Formats: sequence, C-alpha cells, structure tokens
Amino acid sequence: MSKPASERGRPRTPAITPVDRSDHVPLSHAQQRLWFLDRLTGPSATYNVHITVRLRGPLDRAALHRALRRAVARHESLRTTFPAGPTGEPRQAPAAVLDLPLPVTDLTDRPEQALAEATRWAEEPFDLQAGPLVRARLAELGPQDHLFGLCLHHAICDGWSIEVLFKQLAADYAEPDGRSAPDPLQYADFAVWQRAVLSGPRLDAAADWWRRYLDAAPTFLELAPDRPRRATAGPVPGALLLDRIDPETMAGVRALARSRSATPYMVLLAAYATLLARRTESTSVLIGTPVAGRSRPELEEMVGFFVNTVPIRVDLAGAASFTELVDQVRDSALAALGHDQVPFDRIVDAVRPERRPGHSPLVQAVFTMQHAPAATPQLAGLSVETIQLAPSTAKFDLDLAIAPSGTADGGHQLALGYDSSLLDHQDAEQLLAGYRQLVRSAVAAPECDPRRLELAPPALRTALLGDFGRPGPARPVDRLLPDLVADRAARTPAAVALAADGRETDYATLNAEANRLAHLLIARGVGPEQLVGVCLPRGAGFARAVLAVLKAGGGYLPLDPTQPTARLTGLLTAAGARLLIAADRESADRLAAAGVPALCLDAPELSETPDAVAASDPPRRAAPDNLAYVIYTSGSTGTPKGVAVTHRSLANHAQAIADRYRLTGADRVLQFAPVAFDVAAEELFPSWVAGARVTVLPEPTPPPAPLAEFLAAERITVANLPAGYWQRWTTELDGAPVPAELRLLVTGSERVDGAAALAWRAATAAELVNAYGLTETTITATAHTVAAADPDLPVPVGHPIDGLHALVLDAALHPVPPGTPGDLYLGGAGLARGYLDRPGATAERFVPHPHPRTPGERLHRTGDRARRASDGTLVLLGRSDEQIKLRGYRIEPAEIQAALTGHPAVARAVAGTWPLNGEPQLVAHVVLTDPTATPEALRAHLAEHLPPYLVPRAIVPVPDLPLTANGKVDLRALPAPDFSRPADTGRPGTPCSGTETVLATIWREVLGLDGVGIHDNFFDLGGNSLALATVHRRIADELGVTVPMVALYQFTTVAALAGHVGADRPAPAAPESAPPGTAAGGRRRLADRRNRLTAATEEETHHVR
Repeated sequence: MSKPASERGRPRTPAITPVDRSDHVPLSHAQQRLWFLDRLTGPSATYNVHITVRLRGPLDRAALHRALRRAVARHESLRTTFPAGPTGEPRQAPAAVLDLPLPVTDLTDRPEQALAEATRWAEEPFDLQAGPLVRARLAELGPQDHLFGLCLHHAICDGWSIEVLFKQLAADYAEPDGRSAPDPLQYADFAVWQRAVLSGPRLDAAADWWRRYLDAAPTFLELAPDRPRRATAGPVPGALLLDRIDPETMAGVRALARSRSATPYMVLLAAYATLLARRTESTSVLIGTPVAGRSRPELEEMVGFFVNTVPIRVDLAGAASFTELVDQVRDSALAALGHDQVPFDRIVDAVRPERRPGHSPLVQAVFTMQHAPAATPQLAGLSVETIQLAPSTAKFDLDLAIAPSGTADGGHQLALGYDSSLLDHQDAEQLLAGYRQLVRSAVAAPECDPRRLELAPPALRTALLGDFGRPGPARPVDRLLPDLVADRAARTPAAVALAADGRETDYATLNAEANRLAHLLIARGVGPEQLVGVCLPRGAGFARAVLAVLKAGGGYLPLDPTQPTARLTGLLTAAGARLLIAADRESADRLAAAGVPALCLDAPELSETPDAVAASDPPRRAAPDNLAYVIYTSGSTGTPKGVAVTHRSLANHAQAIADRYRLTGADRVLQFAPVAFDVAAEELFPSWVAGARVTVLPEPTPPPAPLAEFLAAERITVANLPAGYWQRWTTELDGAPVPAELRLLVTGSERVDGAAALAWRAATAAELVNAYGLTETTITATAHTVAAADPDLPVPVGHPIDGLHALVLDAALHPVPPGTPGDLYLGGAGLARGYLDRPGATAERFVPHPHPRTPGERLHRTGDRARRASDGTLVLLGRSDEQIKLRGYRIEPAEIQAALTGHPAVARAVAGTWPLNGEPQLVAHVVLTDPTATPEALRAHLAEHLPPYLVPRAIVPVPDLPLTANGKVDLRALPAPDFSRPADTGRPGTPCSGTETVLATIWREVLGLDGVGIHDNFFDLGGNSLALATVHRRIADELGVTVPMVALYQFTTVAALAGHVGADRPAPAAPESAPPGTAAGGRRRLADRRNRLTAATEEETHHVR
C-alpha cells in the first residue's frame, strides 16, 4: 500500500501526544459514525474487516498464537470497546489485557466446507459495547493445510491496519523472543488530537469550503428507481462481481491521462461518473473516494480506523468532450482531496443534505483505485494464499474498485460491490460491462461528448438490436383488412359481428352492407389515396362506413360529431377529403363550409334492397402502402397533425392484436373509444379478423358503475379502457364490481399506476394488459400482461407486438444497456407513412433507422423516455417534454402522483406546474376518499416520502379529475390553486400536544436553539448522528417509550415523530421559557495527492444508510 502524501501548504498542527486514559476518551469522528450506525441498525457484519489466508506447510500453531497475543498487547485499539457514558455519549474503553483465543476447527474430513466455514466466521457480528472486537480462527484441512481467518470490527482497524498487523505477525511468528510492549502512541491519542485540531476557526473554514464545493450538488443517486428503498433498519444485502479491463484499454487510459496532466485514476473516475450520470439521467454526480487518513509519519504503523471518504463532484453539463470531462474531474478531485482532512461526517454536518431512509448521505457510489496489486501476507516456511470471500452485505449502492491484476500483461481487475436489494445479479453484470465498454469508447474517441459514448458491449448491442427489439415477424400483406373481413364472413356468416343501436348484425350482413356502401363510394370517385371523412357517432353506422371506405380502396378520416363545427370543417379542408359520410342532410349541412360533397346514410339509394352485384366484394383497389386512414393528433404548435396510416400497417396490427389478445369467436369485445380516437379501430378490426362480436357502448360514455352494469348485461369478455378512466374504476370497485365474464381488460394511453393494478388484481381474475402505442405506430405497439405490480411503481409496457420493434437509444442513437434510460424509438410494420402534407414534421419524427436490416428502414422518435429491464421488458419514464425542470431539479410528475395516491385518503392525483408571478410552482390536484383530509396533512405525508423539491406548493382537492374525450386527464380544466395560503404549514409551529411539547423541548435543548417548530426538520436545524443519539436517550427517559433509532431518521419533524410515538398527553402549562412556535480547484502538483487516491481499499468505505 502506498505511503501518504506530504502535507505541504497546510498550517502547522500540534504533535500527537499520549493522553491520560483515566479521563473520558472520545471516539474519533469515524468511530462515532460507526457507533451510531450500530445503534441505528443493530449488530451486523456490514463493518467487519476480515482476511482469510490458506497456509500450506508445517504450521507452528503456538508461534502463530504467540504472535497474535503480541499484536493485541502492542495495539491498544485491539483491546478497545465502546460503552455509552452516563449521558448516552460513547467513549473508548481500552482493556489493560486481552487474551485472544485461537480456536481450531477440524475440517480434515470435510475440507469442501472450508469456504463456507470461513464465510460464517467473517459474518459473525461484534458487540461494540461488550467486545472483544477482534477474533482469530484456524481450520485444519490436512496435516499441512490450514485456513487462518482474522476478523475485526472496522471501528478499530482499516485495510492499511490489516497490512500492518500481518507484517508484524510475520515478524513475531519468525522470532520467538520479539517485542510485545505497547507502542508509545495509540489510536486513542490520535482521536483526542483529531478532535482538538478539527475545532474552532480551522473547522469553520474547512466546513465553509465544503459548503461552497457542494453547493447545489445532487445528493441522491437513483440507480434503480423501480425498486423501493429499504425503510427499515438492518444490514443491507450485498454481493460482489469481478471483471477485467484488458491491457490495451489500460494503455489507452494511461496515454489519455498523460495528455491531460492527469492520472489514470482521474480518467477512470470520469468514466464512472459518466456511467452513473447516464444511468440516472443526471448532469452532476457525487462519488465517494476513500483516502488513507494517515497524514503524519507516526500514524503509519498504527492500527486503527483512519480511512476517510471524500466526496468528489463531477459535472457533465459543461463537458463537450470526454477530454474536457477528464480536465474537470482532475481539477475537482485535486480540490476535494486538498481538503481530505475533514472527516466525512463533519462534511455531512456542514452541508446538511436532505436525508432519506435507505440512502447514505451525500454519496451512494464509491470509487477506489490502487496502483499496485494487494500484497500477499507472508509467514516463514509457509505458502500463503489470500482467499477472497464474497460479501453478504453492502455499505453503498455501488462500490467500484480497480487494481492491477498482478499479471505481466498490465491488465486491471474490476471489483463491483453492490446493494443486491436494488440491483439483481444481471443488472450489476450489465452495469459493470457497461463501464468496461465506456472506458474503451472513451479512450478510442476522447473528443466525443461523454453523453454519446457507446455503453453496450458488442454482444449486448447485437441482442438489443435483435431479440429484445423484434419479438415476432410481420404478417404477410397478401391479405389486407377488407380481405380478412370477407374471409371471416365466408367462414362464419351467421356469427354476430356487431351489436349496436339495438340491432345485431351478423358477419354476412355486415360484409354485404359494407360492400354496398363501398360500391357507392367507388361510383363517387373514391379509390386509392382518396380520403373520406366519416362524421358519425359511435355505433353501427360508423363501423359499417369505415369498413366500406377500406373496401373501396380509400382511406377514412374519422370525425367526432360532438366536436366544434369549425374544427371539423378545418380537418376536412386540411385533409383534402374527397367525400364526407354523414348521418343525414342536417349533419352534412353543418359541415358545408368545408366544400366537401356528402353522402348521407339516410339517402334513398342506401335503403333499397341491394342486388347481388352491389352486395358482392369489390375487387381489391388498394395496394399495401396506400392510405387506410388519417387521424389528427394535437400538435406542439397548436396545429393538429394528420397521421397517415397505410393498409399494410392496419392489416399487420389487426392480426397481431388478435393473436396477442387471444381473440376468438367466443369473445364479446366492447367498443368504448370515441370514433376519432384510433383505439376505436383496435376494438373493431382485430375482433372481426378473429370472428368475435363487437358490442358498441351507447353514447354518452357513462361513469364506471353504469359501465360495469352494461358489461355484465352484455356479457363482455374483452374491454379496452383509457388509463384515467380505468384507474377511476379501480377506486370504485366496491360499488362497481368487475363482471365475472370479463376475461381481459386492456388499458393504456397514459402511465398506469401500480396501486391501481394491485387493486384490480385483488378484485378480479381478469387478465390486465398495459398497452402502449401511438397513432404514428398504428395504435398499440407494445403490451405487458400484469402478473404483479408494486404500488409505488409504474406498470411496464412490455414487449412489442409482432411485426414491430422497439429500441432505447442514447443521444448518438446507440442502443443503451438494460437499466439505463434513453429515448424510445419504434419501427416495423406498424409505422405510419408520416404526417399528411407535413414533410418537415415527418422528417423530424420519422427518422432513418441507424441500424437497419433492410434499405430505407425508418424509426419513429416517440418523445418518450424509457428503459429496459434485464429481460427486455420496457418501462416508460415519462415524456421528454413533460419532465418539469424546477429550481435546477428534474421532476417526474408521476413520482409525486404515486406518493399522493399512497395516502389512504387519496383516490387519484395529478401533478404539474402553475405560474405565480411569472415563476412556475409545483401544484397537485387530488380526488379524496376522505373529505376531512387537508392539503396540509397531504403535504406532511409527502414530506415523509419525497424530497422537499418534490412537495407541491399547493394541493387542490377536486371532486373528480376531468377527462378529455380520449380518457386522459384534462389539465386545462383543473381549477387554479390558491397561492395565498401559507406554503410551509397549515397550523402554527407551536406544539399542540404534550408529546409535541416534550419532543420540541428535547430538540431545542440538545441542539442549543431558542425555539423549534413542530414542522422543522431535525437535520436542517443542525442535528447530526451524535445529537440524534442524545435525543434517543432523552425520549426514553422523558416519555417512557422506546423508539427505534431508525425511526428518528424516518420521522424528522416533531409533528411526524409525535405521530409515530403515539403516546399523546395533555399539553402541560407553558413554562417560563416555552419554545416559540462549484468549487474552484486549481491544478496542484499531482504528486502531492496521487498516493492518497490509492491509500485505502474498497472494504474501508463507510456510510449512514
């Protein structure tokens, strides 16, 4: 392990001198943090430091035991425990002597259990108060074959200490008469010295520097937002993955470092920051790096806990190239490491970051690099092999360590420790492979924007472009939709095809009536590339008319007659419609301003008995790439865009959906969607291809309870409902039960809430499918059968239907690995032709396929952000243009909505922004199940689950969330919030109950404040872990209740904690004193800091979770 760097340029500090052990000996800052963690989570193996070696040869057990006893005698820290004093504050209590045993386990008859036994030894927790905090074990595998394990608690040692101990063990093992007297300086002396040096103006100046350096830095890293964080105390499960960076890549790393006056550490740290930023969609990340903390020569041979974690800030926003990022990392690392003498917990105290259960403060990812391979311990006359034990716990979300592999080729080993409750094995493998690929990409193209460097290794890239994206082939185009319906009519002529307007129509009749209308359309000039406006309400007339237009070879333009006349005439004009089909002359005259000839369904020629010719199928007139329909969608400029869909796409969709939903002649399918919404086509055409019966819901669309009655009366088996409407139904299931005949409910068009999915699955056995698609991709493009859902998470949208494919791409149009967010692109047989007469808009959204399989292949840029799960399942992250940027934070409204609906009084919620004095403010509208729930109570609920920047300034209760005709929440119809009410609390900050009064008094006295409000955050007031321990003891003494330490982290206001304690008492008479309610970092010589970057091993890092 490398030596510590000199401290040139720093003020002279007093020497370390022995202190009187009869006095109260405080813990060092690092020890105090681990002591608090032990109180918070209870004993665990998370902070065990261990080494296991295999000893082959004639082991002298007595000599090894003698050497261990000398080590214990020499180093006071090995004899130290940490009992709490009278006030609850811990102290160091070194024992005068400690007889360390060396038990031997006989495994000669079962050597295959040696590794499991060693792991069990290493994972036995320590008792910090009772001790001892060191243990040694031997396992005999054979006469000259042993395992030796040495395990210590991190509070008394670190990785450097292990090397010191083994070096001394080796010397004492070889010399029977070696020295065993204690060293003159011990770790307790260092702890007292550290407390004295880091105080007063020196500490104030250092804390101020860190506040400036970390100002506005993000303090949370969400590597797996789909997985909820642990909110309970206890060890965090962990695992370890190993990989390798090849010698050629490392040569490129060293060359790039030299060209930027940097170190390989800095280049590799820049790549790690890029990986994390792209995984979390951040432009700035904090990464912890461990430093040895042995800044003085007298500390080099001392055994104790010196290692410190230094947060390094990396901002990618201003880096146009990876070389620029390396420069920025170099300067930032040098600046931070120039202030590495400040203990991590004091940095946390200075910065006062927001705390969340399950997150370590400031940093959740750690990076370590060593310049030399770890030294193998030596014992005279023995062959010694270090055995690496897989960890079962994790200190951080991610902990990446890089070290030379020790081979002659110059390669380096990668070791990734990870929280296995957040990442599964496959996720972690892909992250590590992504890092390796990112390093390769960076050294190959250092001038590339780091956000555009390729993340997916070649094999994964091939899979992402292949199996993940293209699940099934497109349907053949020899039969278009009119052919498929005619085929069905020939096979099952008497089966009911349509039930609407009080009439049942069989397939033979439907086909004949559509044929007759098609012949009339042909006679009026309708044919390929001719659009026919169909302005009819939901019903049999609309269904027959659109089929007739397709049979005539034309394309239909669905028009909702309930929409304003000006809009309808505008759409007819914009589309260049050749003909209009209307219900009657009055309806046609309403749209006469468009100048389009009309065919009325009440015309005499349509009421005459059809002859055989008129009822026959007209010859196919359309080619696969001719228009089938045009549907207008809202445009970002306010001008609607007409999406032109071809017969090829429609035929593929109808067959693929019929297969995906397993439609048969036994099904009864609801036609629910408005006629101008493309889902209406999905309800009609796949059903007819499969021979199912379509039942049209009468206008107007009813609330959920009458709908449920209609479904039951009509024995509907398949329904497709917009997410907003369906989620409303899930809140009313007691009064609107799901009919027993319903076997499949398809929902979509908006992000589907997991809580609604759970409620649905608890109420019915009907299959639930979350469908996703766009008009530009011919309705549904992907689908996911909901087998289970987490109430806090959005439901995935699954895999593409047959004939389509989905890609998640980065800014450079490279496929990104699973787990990494990117832009969602869709392609294949469902792709629309483009926007009618809008070549600019078409070119913007329909782009050349960057990885085509056939010439001319295109993709649709959806505008949605997404990521894949490890099995390829797609998860939507929201619209790129719906992400709210507020005060520098990127906000997903769905996260706020999920937290609100997690409150028992909230049925539905929507979040967005509302202007106040020209500035956007976060606002939520909620539908309540309990009218007594106040906005203030809901804000308090959110404050316990979300960071402050995600808590809306105003929460507005509404009777219902208004929906658009397509079933989406109509944001423009929501009432304006009242910003005149206070945004901070809904009641005074003065305690209102006995429990609140006692807690506020405890906080005020412990923190030394004049007053504490019941909604003030403990950590915002300056509280830290030691103060929290004092609060914990005083709550037990003064309230007579035992509150778990972790609860003090979860309930960080007096009001919230009082609610948790629940032991409310009448408020006492008011006492006389009743409480009232980027850093600048110049280029320093790298030699001054280089060694410190590698002075600690990966197992030495630490945090508060």
